[in-house]
Amino acid sequence: MAWYIRTIVSFAFICFAVSRPEIYLDEGDSGNEVGSGSPESEENEMSEFEIADREQEKLGVNKEETGGNCEGDLKANSDDDDTESSCTKIKEESETENAQFRNALGKPWRDTMLWKDGVVPVELSRKFRADEYASNQIYYAFGNISELTAINGVPCITFKQHEDEDDFLFLQRKSGCWSQVARRGGNQTVSLDFGCTRTGTIMHELLHALGFYHEQSRSDRDDYVTIYWNFISSGRKGNFEKYDSKSVDAQEEPYDYTSILHYGPYAFSINRFNKTLVPKENGARIGQRSRLSEIDINKIRKLYKCQEKANNGKSSKNRKQVPFRSEDEDFEETVTTRPTRRPVYTTSARTSRRRTTTTTTEPSITQLPMCKNYENSVFCNFNREKCGFENAGEFDWVIFDGSTPTEKTGPIENFARSYLLAEATGNTKRTAILKSPTIAEKGRYCVEFMYNMWGSKMGNLKVQVEKQNGVILDVGEISGNQGQGWNSAQFSTNLKQGNNVIRLLALVGNRDKADVAIDNLCIRKGVCEKASSRK
Repeated sequence: MAWYIRTIVSFAFICFAVSRPEIYLDEGDSGNEVGSGSPESEENEMSEFEIADREQEKLGVNKEETGGNCEGDLKANSDDDDTESSCTKIKEESETENAQFRNALGKPWRDTMLWKDGVVPVELSRKFRADEYASNQIYYAFGNISELTAINGVPCITFKQHEDEDDFLFLQRKSGCWSQVARRGGNQTVSLDFGCTRTGTIMHELLHALGFYHEQSRSDRDDYVTIYWNFISSGRKGNFEKYDSKSVDAQEEPYDYTSILHYGPYAFSINRFNKTLVPKENGARIGQRSRLSEIDINKIRKLYKCQEKANNGKSSKNRKQVPFRSEDEDFEETVTTRPTRRPVYTTSARTSRRRTTTTTTEPSITQLPMCKNYENSVFCNFNREKCGFENAGEFDWVIFDGSTPTEKTGPIENFARSYLLAEATGNTKRTAILKSPTIAEKGRYCVEFMYNMWGSKMGNLKVQVEKQNGVILDVGEISGNQGQGWNSAQFSTNLKQGNNVIRLLALVGNRDKADVAIDNLCIRKGVCEKASSRK
Protein backbone atom coordinates (compact mmCIF):
# COMPACT_ATOMS: atom_id res chain seq x y z
CA MET A 1 0.00 0.00 0.00
CA ALA A 2 1.52 3.26 -1.05
CA TRP A 3 2.10 5.42 1.91
CA TYR A 4 2.38 9.10 2.10
CA ILE A 5 4.96 10.98 3.95
CA ARG A 6 3.81 14.43 4.16
CA THR A 7 6.55 15.84 6.25
CA ILE A 8 9.57 17.35 5.28
CA VAL A 9 11.90 16.16 7.77
CA SER A 10 11.89 13.07 9.70
CA PHE A 11 12.77 13.25 13.29
CA ALA A 12 15.99 11.89 14.47
CA PHE A 13 17.34 10.97 17.78
CA ILE A 14 20.61 11.40 19.33
CA CYS A 15 23.09 10.65 21.95
CA PHE A 16 23.55 13.95 23.72
CA ALA A 17 27.18 14.99 23.94
CA VAL A 18 27.83 16.62 27.26
CA SER A 19 30.11 19.48 26.50
CA ARG A 20 28.59 22.05 28.82
CA PRO A 21 27.71 20.53 32.20
CA GLU A 22 26.18 23.80 33.34
CA ILE A 23 23.02 22.80 31.54
CA TYR A 24 22.40 20.26 34.30
CA LEU A 25 21.58 20.50 37.96
CA ASP A 26 24.41 21.40 40.26
CA GLU A 27 26.14 18.40 41.80
CA GLY A 28 24.66 17.30 45.08
CA ASP A 29 21.48 19.20 44.34
CA SER A 30 19.16 16.44 45.45
CA GLY A 31 20.40 14.41 48.36
CA ASN A 32 17.25 12.76 49.67
CA GLU A 33 16.37 10.01 52.05
CA VAL A 34 14.51 7.20 50.36
CA GLY A 35 11.42 5.99 52.13
CA SER A 36 8.89 3.26 51.52
CA GLY A 37 8.29 4.15 47.90
CA SER A 38 4.50 4.27 48.06
CA PRO A 39 2.92 6.93 45.82
CA GLU A 40 0.96 8.34 48.74
CA SER A 41 4.05 8.97 50.88
CA GLU A 42 5.85 10.61 47.96
CA GLU A 43 3.08 12.93 46.78
CA ASN A 44 4.79 15.87 48.44
CA GLU A 45 8.09 14.97 46.72
CA MET A 46 6.68 15.05 43.21
CA SER A 47 7.36 18.02 41.00
CA GLU A 48 4.50 19.98 39.48
CA PHE A 49 5.38 18.46 36.10
CA GLU A 50 5.03 14.92 37.45
CA ILE A 51 1.74 15.68 39.19
CA ALA A 52 0.38 17.18 35.97
CA ASP A 53 1.51 14.17 33.93
CA ARG A 54 -0.25 11.82 36.34
CA GLU A 55 -3.45 13.82 36.09
CA GLN A 56 -3.19 13.80 32.30
CA GLU A 57 -2.80 9.99 32.30
CA LYS A 58 -6.01 9.67 34.31
CA LEU A 59 -7.89 11.64 31.66
CA GLY A 60 -6.95 9.06 29.04
CA VAL A 61 -6.27 11.69 26.37
CA ASN A 62 -2.92 12.92 25.10
CA LYS A 63 -2.65 16.61 25.95
CA GLU A 64 -1.24 17.51 22.54
CA GLU A 65 -4.61 16.37 21.13
CA THR A 66 -6.48 19.00 23.11
CA GLY A 67 -4.45 22.12 22.33
CA GLY A 68 -5.68 25.19 20.54
CA ASN A 69 -3.00 25.19 17.85
CA CYS A 70 -3.25 23.78 14.34
CA GLU A 71 -4.03 20.05 14.64
CA GLY A 72 -3.59 20.59 18.37
CA ASP A 73 0.19 20.95 18.53
CA LEU A 74 1.55 22.46 15.30
CA LYS A 75 2.62 26.04 14.68
CA ALA A 76 3.82 27.71 11.50
CA ASN A 77 6.10 29.83 13.67
CA SER A 78 6.62 30.00 17.41
CA ASP A 79 4.84 33.32 17.96
CA ASP A 80 1.84 32.61 15.70
CA ASP A 81 -1.28 32.37 17.88
CA ASP A 82 -3.78 32.54 15.01
CA THR A 83 -4.76 28.88 14.60
CA GLU A 84 -6.56 29.27 11.28
CA SER A 85 -3.71 31.29 9.78
CA SER A 86 -1.15 28.83 11.12
CA CYS A 87 -3.01 25.85 9.65
CA THR A 88 -3.22 27.55 6.26
CA LYS A 89 0.52 28.21 6.25
CA ILE A 90 1.36 24.68 7.36
CA LYS A 91 -0.82 23.09 4.69
CA GLU A 92 0.64 25.30 1.97
CA GLU A 93 4.15 24.44 3.11
CA SER A 94 3.46 20.72 3.23
CA GLU A 95 2.12 20.69 -0.31
CA THR A 96 4.97 22.76 -1.72
CA GLU A 97 7.80 21.18 0.23
CA ASN A 98 6.64 17.61 -0.05
CA ALA A 99 6.03 17.99 -3.77
CA GLN A 100 9.76 18.69 -4.01
CA PHE A 101 10.57 16.05 -1.45
CA ARG A 102 8.89 13.21 -3.29
CA ASN A 103 11.56 13.04 -5.94
CA ALA A 104 14.41 15.07 -4.47
CA LEU A 105 15.91 13.61 -1.33
CA GLY A 106 19.35 14.71 -2.44
CA LYS A 107 18.47 18.21 -3.68
CA PRO A 108 19.26 21.50 -1.91
CA TRP A 109 15.82 21.48 -0.27
CA ARG A 110 16.96 18.63 1.93
CA ASP A 111 19.84 20.67 3.29
CA THR A 112 17.59 23.60 4.13
CA MET A 113 14.96 21.66 6.10
CA LEU A 114 16.67 18.62 7.61
CA TRP A 115 19.03 18.85 10.56
CA LYS A 116 22.48 18.57 9.02
CA ASP A 117 24.02 15.12 9.46
CA GLY A 118 21.20 14.27 11.87
CA VAL A 119 22.74 16.45 14.59
CA VAL A 120 20.22 18.50 16.55
CA PRO A 121 21.60 21.11 18.97
CA VAL A 122 19.26 21.46 21.93
CA GLU A 123 18.95 23.66 24.98
CA LEU A 124 16.74 23.20 28.03
CA SER A 125 15.10 26.12 29.80
CA ARG A 126 16.15 26.97 33.34
CA LYS A 127 12.87 25.56 34.65
CA PHE A 128 13.49 22.18 33.03
CA ARG A 129 17.12 22.10 34.13
CA ALA A 130 16.01 22.64 37.72
CA ASP A 131 13.30 19.95 37.65
CA GLU A 132 14.63 16.40 38.07
CA TYR A 133 11.50 14.67 36.81
CA ALA A 134 10.98 16.80 33.69
CA SER A 135 14.63 16.75 32.68
CA ASN A 136 14.85 12.98 33.15
CA GLN A 137 11.79 12.53 30.94
CA ILE A 138 13.40 14.66 28.24
CA TYR A 139 16.64 12.68 28.42
CA TYR A 140 14.73 9.41 28.13
CA ALA A 141 13.02 10.71 25.01
CA PHE A 142 16.38 11.63 23.48
CA GLY A 143 17.83 8.26 24.44
CA ASN A 144 15.00 6.20 23.01
CA ILE A 145 15.14 7.94 19.66
CA SER A 146 18.89 7.56 19.48
CA GLU A 147 18.93 3.88 20.32
CA LEU A 148 16.12 2.85 18.01
CA THR A 149 17.33 4.73 14.93
CA ALA A 150 21.00 3.73 15.19
CA ILE A 151 22.17 1.02 12.78
CA ASN A 152 24.90 -1.40 13.85
CA GLY A 153 25.85 0.92 16.67
CA VAL A 154 26.28 3.94 14.40
CA PRO A 155 24.10 6.86 15.60
CA CYS A 156 21.81 8.37 13.02
CA ILE A 157 20.29 11.18 15.05
CA THR A 158 22.24 13.03 17.70
CA PHE A 159 20.92 15.59 20.15
CA LYS A 160 23.82 17.66 21.42
CA GLN A 161 24.15 20.55 23.82
CA HIS A 162 23.69 23.83 21.97
CA GLU A 163 26.92 25.80 21.82
CA ASP A 164 27.40 28.37 19.08
CA GLU A 165 25.16 26.84 16.39
CA ASP A 166 22.76 29.24 14.69
CA ASP A 167 19.90 26.72 14.59
CA PHE A 168 18.80 24.82 17.69
CA LEU A 169 15.77 23.52 19.57
CA PHE A 170 14.89 25.34 22.78
CA LEU A 171 12.74 23.15 25.04
CA GLN A 172 10.71 25.31 27.39
CA ARG A 173 7.36 25.51 29.12
CA LYS A 174 4.89 27.69 27.25
CA SER A 175 1.14 27.29 26.84
CA GLY A 176 0.38 23.79 25.55
CA CYS A 177 2.39 21.03 23.87
CA TRP A 178 3.53 22.17 20.43
CA SER A 179 6.30 22.38 17.87
CA GLN A 180 7.02 23.62 14.40
CA VAL A 181 7.66 21.09 11.66
CA ALA A 182 11.29 20.56 10.59
CA ARG A 183 14.30 22.83 11.02
CA ARG A 184 13.14 26.42 10.80
CA GLY A 185 16.27 28.34 11.65
CA GLY A 186 17.44 30.16 14.74
CA ASN A 187 16.05 29.60 18.21
CA GLN A 188 13.21 27.12 17.58
CA THR A 189 10.82 26.49 20.46
CA VAL A 190 9.43 23.12 21.47
CA SER A 191 6.80 23.83 24.13
CA LEU A 192 6.21 21.29 26.91
CA ASP A 193 3.57 22.62 29.27
CA PHE A 194 2.32 20.85 32.39
CA GLY A 195 0.92 17.49 31.24
CA CYS A 196 3.30 17.42 28.25
CA THR A 197 6.39 15.89 29.87
CA ARG A 198 5.54 12.23 29.51
CA THR A 199 8.32 10.70 27.44
CA GLY A 200 6.00 9.70 24.60
CA THR A 201 4.58 13.20 24.27
CA ILE A 202 8.10 14.63 24.19
CA MET A 203 9.07 12.19 21.42
CA HIS A 204 5.89 13.14 19.55
CA GLU A 205 6.88 16.82 19.57
CA LEU A 206 10.48 16.02 18.64
CA LEU A 207 9.21 14.11 15.61
CA HIS A 208 7.44 17.24 14.47
CA ALA A 209 10.60 19.28 14.97
CA LEU A 210 12.49 16.76 12.87
CA GLY A 211 9.94 16.80 10.09
CA PHE A 212 6.83 14.66 10.58
CA TYR A 213 3.16 15.56 10.43
CA HIS A 214 0.35 13.54 12.03
CA GLU A 215 -0.32 10.06 10.71
CA GLN A 216 -4.10 10.42 10.46
CA SER A 217 -3.66 13.39 8.09
CA ARG A 218 -2.47 11.11 5.29
CA SER A 219 -4.47 11.32 2.08
CA ASP A 220 -5.40 7.62 2.31
CA ARG A 221 -6.48 7.73 5.95
CA ASP A 222 -10.19 7.20 5.18
CA ASP A 223 -9.35 3.66 4.10
CA TYR A 224 -8.12 2.94 7.62
CA VAL A 225 -10.00 5.11 10.12
CA THR A 226 -13.49 6.52 10.50
CA ILE A 227 -13.89 10.14 11.62
CA TYR A 228 -17.01 10.83 13.70
CA TRP A 229 -17.42 14.50 12.85
CA ASN A 230 -20.48 15.00 15.07
CA PHE A 231 -18.44 14.15 18.17
CA ILE A 232 -15.66 16.67 17.46
CA SER A 233 -15.66 19.78 19.65
CA SER A 234 -16.86 23.03 18.13
CA GLY A 235 -14.20 24.77 16.09
CA ARG A 236 -11.90 21.73 16.03
CA LYS A 237 -13.01 19.93 12.86
CA GLY A 238 -10.19 21.58 10.94
CA ASN A 239 -7.75 19.51 13.00
CA PHE A 240 -8.94 16.42 11.11
CA GLU A 241 -8.30 17.68 7.61
CA LYS A 242 -6.24 15.38 5.44
CA TYR A 243 -3.61 16.36 2.91
CA ASP A 244 -4.16 15.68 -0.77
CA SER A 245 -2.07 13.28 -2.85
CA LYS A 246 0.35 16.02 -3.89
CA SER A 247 1.72 15.87 -0.36
CA VAL A 248 2.24 12.11 -0.49
CA ASP A 249 5.54 10.36 -1.00
CA ALA A 250 4.88 6.76 -2.03
CA GLN A 251 7.22 4.78 0.20
CA GLU A 252 5.42 1.44 0.07
CA GLU A 253 4.86 1.80 3.79
CA PRO A 254 1.48 0.77 5.22
CA TYR A 255 -0.78 3.03 7.21
CA ASP A 256 0.57 2.97 10.73
CA TYR A 257 -1.97 2.66 13.54
CA THR A 258 0.91 2.32 15.99
CA SER A 259 2.76 5.50 15.00
CA ILE A 260 3.63 7.77 17.88
CA LEU A 261 2.23 10.55 15.68
CA HIS A 262 -1.27 9.08 15.41
CA TYR A 263 -4.14 10.74 17.28
CA GLY A 264 -5.91 8.70 19.93
CA PRO A 265 -9.59 7.72 19.71
CA TYR A 266 -10.86 10.65 21.82
CA ALA A 267 -8.87 13.46 20.21
CA PHE A 268 -10.82 16.75 20.37
CA SER A 269 -13.97 14.92 21.49
CA ILE A 270 -16.94 16.77 22.95
CA ASN A 271 -16.63 14.49 25.99
CA ARG A 272 -14.73 11.49 27.36
CA PHE A 273 -17.28 8.96 26.15
CA ASN A 274 -17.61 9.55 22.40
CA LYS A 275 -14.77 8.55 20.10
CA THR A 276 -13.83 10.85 17.25
CA LEU A 277 -11.41 8.49 15.52
CA VAL A 278 -11.96 4.73 15.17
CA PRO A 279 -9.72 2.22 13.32
CA LYS A 280 -11.41 0.14 10.64
CA GLU A 281 -9.17 -2.80 11.46
CA ASN A 282 -10.59 -4.85 14.32
CA GLY A 283 -8.42 -4.76 17.40
CA ALA A 284 -6.18 -1.95 16.17
CA ARG A 285 -5.18 0.55 18.85
CA ILE A 286 -4.25 4.15 18.14
CA GLY A 287 -2.72 7.03 20.07
CA GLN A 288 0.10 5.22 21.88
CA ARG A 289 2.78 7.48 23.34
CA SER A 290 5.29 4.96 24.64
CA ARG A 291 7.59 4.18 21.71
CA LEU A 292 8.50 4.77 18.11
CA SER A 293 6.80 2.26 15.85
CA GLU A 294 8.76 0.20 13.35
CA ILE A 295 7.47 2.43 10.56
CA ASP A 296 8.39 5.58 12.49
CA ILE A 297 11.92 4.21 12.74
CA ASN A 298 12.06 3.22 9.07
CA LYS A 299 10.98 6.68 7.95
CA ILE A 300 13.57 8.39 10.10
CA ARG A 301 16.28 6.12 8.77
CA LYS A 302 15.26 6.73 5.17
CA LEU A 303 15.01 10.49 5.41
CA TYR A 304 18.26 10.94 7.29
CA LYS A 305 20.09 8.28 5.25
CA CYS A 306 20.98 6.27 8.33
CA GLN A 307 21.98 3.18 6.35
CA GLU A 308 24.45 5.25 4.35
CA LYS A 309 25.95 6.54 7.60
CA ALA A 310 26.20 3.02 8.96
CA ASN A 311 27.96 1.82 5.80
CA ASN A 312 30.46 4.67 5.91
CA GLY A 313 30.99 4.90 9.64
CA LYS A 314 32.11 2.67 12.45
CA SER A 315 30.40 2.12 15.73
CA SER A 316 31.73 4.18 18.58
CA LYS A 317 30.35 1.63 20.98
CA ASN A 318 32.84 -1.10 21.75
CA ARG A 319 30.56 -3.10 23.95
CA LYS A 320 29.97 -6.83 24.01
CA GLN A 321 26.52 -8.23 23.38
CA VAL A 322 27.48 -11.59 24.86
CA PRO A 323 27.48 -12.72 28.50
CA PHE A 324 30.42 -11.69 30.68
CA ARG A 325 32.98 -14.37 31.31
CA SER A 326 35.69 -13.80 33.88
CA GLU A 327 36.87 -15.43 36.95
CA ASP A 328 36.16 -14.32 40.46
CA GLU A 329 34.13 -12.16 42.87
CA ASP A 330 32.30 -11.72 46.15
CA PHE A 331 30.14 -9.27 47.94
CA GLU A 332 31.27 -6.27 49.91
CA GLU A 333 28.01 -5.46 51.64
CA THR A 334 24.30 -6.18 51.60
CA VAL A 335 22.31 -3.12 50.61
CA THR A 336 18.54 -2.80 50.79
CA THR A 337 17.26 0.21 48.88
CA ARG A 338 13.81 1.47 48.16
CA PRO A 339 14.21 3.97 45.37
CA THR A 340 11.83 6.81 44.84
CA ARG A 341 9.17 6.37 42.19
CA ARG A 342 10.99 8.87 40.04
CA PRO A 343 14.19 8.11 38.10
CA VAL A 344 17.15 7.92 40.48
CA TYR A 345 20.78 8.15 39.43
CA THR A 346 22.90 7.10 42.36
CA THR A 347 26.36 8.50 42.95
CA SER A 348 26.76 7.26 46.50
CA ALA A 349 24.84 5.25 49.06
CA ARG A 350 25.09 5.07 52.85
CA THR A 351 23.36 1.94 54.03
CA SER A 352 21.46 1.30 57.20
CA ARG A 353 19.37 -1.61 58.27
CA ARG A 354 16.10 -0.33 56.86
CA ARG A 355 16.79 2.35 54.38
CA THR A 356 19.39 3.87 52.15
CA THR A 357 20.25 7.50 51.67
CA THR A 358 21.14 8.28 48.09
CA THR A 359 22.57 11.28 46.36
CA THR A 360 21.12 11.82 42.93
CA THR A 361 22.16 14.02 40.07
CA GLU A 362 20.55 14.76 36.78
CA PRO A 363 21.77 12.54 33.91
CA SER A 364 23.10 13.77 30.64
CA ILE A 365 21.65 12.66 27.35
CA THR A 366 24.54 10.30 26.74
CA GLN A 367 23.38 8.28 29.72
CA LEU A 368 20.48 6.89 27.75
CA PRO A 369 20.45 4.17 26.62
CA MET A 370 22.34 3.66 29.86
CA CYS A 371 24.25 0.47 29.13
CA LYS A 372 25.42 0.76 25.59
CA ASN A 373 28.44 2.98 26.04
CA TYR A 374 30.28 0.43 28.20
CA GLU A 375 32.54 -2.38 27.07
CA ASN A 376 31.88 -4.90 29.84
CA SER A 377 28.12 -4.84 29.82
CA VAL A 378 25.14 -7.04 29.23
CA PHE A 379 22.03 -5.29 27.94
CA CYS A 380 18.63 -6.67 27.02
CA ASN A 381 15.53 -4.84 25.79
CA PHE A 382 13.51 -8.10 25.61
CA ASN A 383 12.20 -7.31 22.15
CA ARG A 384 12.37 -10.89 20.91
CA GLU A 385 14.55 -12.81 23.35
CA LYS A 386 15.93 -12.83 26.87
CA CYS A 387 19.56 -12.35 25.73
CA GLY A 388 20.99 -15.20 27.81
CA PHE A 389 18.95 -14.45 30.94
CA GLU A 390 17.11 -17.51 32.29
CA ASN A 391 14.03 -18.25 34.39
CA ALA A 392 14.57 -20.05 37.68
CA GLY A 393 11.53 -19.35 39.86
CA GLU A 394 8.15 -20.88 40.64
CA PHE A 395 6.76 -19.28 37.49
CA ASP A 396 8.35 -17.58 34.49
CA TRP A 397 9.06 -14.06 33.41
CA VAL A 398 7.58 -13.82 29.91
CA ILE A 399 8.10 -11.39 27.03
CA PHE A 400 4.96 -9.29 26.67
CA ASP A 401 3.73 -6.52 24.38
CA GLY A 402 1.09 -3.91 25.23
CA SER A 403 -1.18 -3.60 28.25
CA THR A 404 -1.58 -6.57 30.58
CA PRO A 405 -4.93 -8.42 30.70
CA THR A 406 -5.70 -7.65 34.35
CA GLU A 407 -7.23 -4.23 34.98
CA LYS A 408 -5.58 -1.69 37.30
CA THR A 409 -2.20 -3.39 37.36
CA GLY A 410 0.80 -3.82 35.11
CA PRO A 411 1.89 -1.57 32.25
CA ILE A 412 -0.84 0.08 30.22
CA GLU A 413 1.69 0.52 27.42
CA ASN A 414 5.20 -0.57 26.52
CA PHE A 415 8.24 1.35 27.66
CA ALA A 416 9.93 0.90 24.27
CA ARG A 417 8.78 -2.20 22.43
CA SER A 418 8.06 -5.42 24.33
CA TYR A 419 9.09 -5.98 27.95
CA LEU A 420 9.44 -8.77 30.52
CA LEU A 421 6.40 -9.50 32.70
CA ALA A 422 5.82 -11.44 35.92
CA GLU A 423 2.04 -11.92 35.63
CA ALA A 424 0.32 -11.99 39.03
CA THR A 425 -2.91 -13.74 38.00
CA GLY A 426 -2.73 -17.35 39.16
CA ASN A 427 0.61 -16.78 40.87
CA THR A 428 -0.33 -15.30 44.25
CA LYS A 429 2.59 -15.36 46.71
CA ARG A 430 4.83 -17.07 44.17
CA THR A 431 8.22 -15.93 42.89
CA ALA A 432 9.51 -15.31 39.38
CA ILE A 433 13.31 -15.29 39.23
CA LEU A 434 15.39 -14.03 36.32
CA LYS A 435 19.05 -15.07 36.37
CA SER A 436 21.80 -13.36 34.41
CA PRO A 437 24.62 -15.08 32.56
CA THR A 438 27.59 -15.83 34.82
CA ILE A 439 29.65 -12.77 35.70
CA ALA A 440 33.20 -13.98 36.12
CA GLU A 441 35.20 -10.80 36.54
CA LYS A 442 35.28 -9.36 40.04
CA GLY A 443 34.79 -5.70 40.79
CA ARG A 444 32.06 -3.11 41.22
CA TYR A 445 28.94 -3.45 39.08
CA CYS A 446 25.88 -1.36 38.39
CA VAL A 447 22.51 -3.00 37.74
CA GLU A 448 20.04 -0.62 36.09
CA PHE A 449 16.64 -1.16 34.51
CA MET A 450 13.18 0.23 33.91
CA TYR A 451 10.34 -1.20 35.98
CA ASN A 452 6.57 -1.00 36.33
CA MET A 453 4.97 -1.95 39.65
CA TRP A 454 1.43 -0.61 39.60
CA GLY A 455 -1.27 -2.39 41.59
CA SER A 456 -3.03 -2.21 44.94
CA LYS A 457 -1.77 -5.64 46.07
CA MET A 458 1.81 -5.23 44.89
CA GLY A 459 4.54 -7.43 46.33
CA ASN A 460 8.20 -6.60 45.81
CA LEU A 461 11.09 -6.78 43.37
CA LYS A 462 14.53 -7.72 44.64
CA VAL A 463 17.94 -7.46 43.04
CA GLN A 464 20.20 -10.22 44.37
CA VAL A 465 23.61 -11.79 43.85
CA GLU A 466 23.91 -15.57 43.78
CA LYS A 467 27.49 -16.54 44.67
CA GLN A 468 29.31 -19.52 43.23
CA ASN A 469 28.74 -21.44 46.47
CA GLY A 470 24.97 -20.89 46.25
CA VAL A 471 24.73 -18.16 48.88
CA ILE A 472 22.23 -15.46 47.90
CA LEU A 473 22.66 -11.85 49.03
CA ASP A 474 20.18 -9.00 48.64
CA VAL A 475 21.44 -5.93 46.80
CA GLY A 476 18.27 -3.86 46.76
CA GLU A 477 14.50 -3.99 46.90
CA ILE A 478 11.52 -2.07 45.55
CA SER A 479 8.30 -2.69 47.47
CA GLY A 480 4.65 -1.81 47.12
CA ASN A 481 2.62 0.13 44.60
CA GLN A 482 4.94 2.47 42.67
CA GLY A 483 2.19 4.15 40.69
CA GLN A 484 1.13 3.91 37.08
CA GLY A 485 3.90 4.29 34.53
CA TRP A 486 7.51 3.25 34.01
CA ASN A 487 10.25 4.16 36.48
CA SER A 488 14.00 3.65 36.56
CA ALA A 489 16.26 2.09 39.17
CA GLN A 490 19.99 1.63 39.72
CA PHE A 491 21.74 -0.59 42.26
CA SER A 492 25.49 -0.85 42.89
CA THR A 493 27.30 -3.88 44.26
CA ASN A 494 30.91 -4.96 44.78
CA LEU A 495 31.72 -8.53 43.73
CA LYS A 496 34.92 -9.65 45.45
CA GLN A 497 35.09 -13.09 43.90
CA GLY A 498 34.22 -14.53 40.52
CA ASN A 499 31.44 -16.53 38.88
CA ASN A 500 28.40 -14.79 40.33
CA VAL A 501 24.92 -14.44 38.91
CA ILE A 502 22.64 -11.41 39.23
CA ARG A 503 19.02 -12.30 40.04
CA LEU A 504 15.84 -10.26 39.74
CA LEU A 505 13.21 -11.80 41.98
CA ALA A 506 9.57 -10.71 41.78
CA LEU A 507 7.41 -11.82 44.71
CA VAL A 508 3.73 -11.54 43.80
CA GLY A 509 1.41 -9.98 46.36
CA ASN A 510 -1.69 -11.60 47.81
CA ARG A 511 -4.08 -10.75 44.94
CA ASP A 512 -4.09 -10.42 41.15
CA LYS A 513 -3.39 -6.69 41.11
CA ALA A 514 0.34 -7.18 41.49
CA ASP A 515 1.94 -7.46 38.02
CA VAL A 516 5.66 -6.65 37.87
CA ALA A 517 7.37 -5.67 34.61
CA ILE A 518 10.95 -4.78 33.70
CA ASP A 519 12.67 -3.52 30.55
CA ASN A 520 16.05 -2.30 29.28
CA LEU A 521 18.00 -4.34 31.82
CA CYS A 522 21.70 -3.50 31.98
CA ILE A 523 24.48 -5.02 34.09
CA ARG A 524 27.75 -3.20 33.61
CA LYS A 525 31.08 -3.01 35.32
CA GLY A 526 31.57 0.20 37.28
CA VAL A 527 29.67 2.18 39.86
CA CYS A 528 26.29 3.77 39.27
CA GLU A 529 27.43 7.32 38.77
CA LYS A 530 26.32 10.55 37.18
CA ALA A 531 26.48 10.46 33.41
CA SER A 532 28.37 13.73 32.97
CA SER A 533 31.52 12.09 34.28
CA ARG A 534 31.32 9.18 31.86
CA LYS A 535 33.49 8.91 28.80
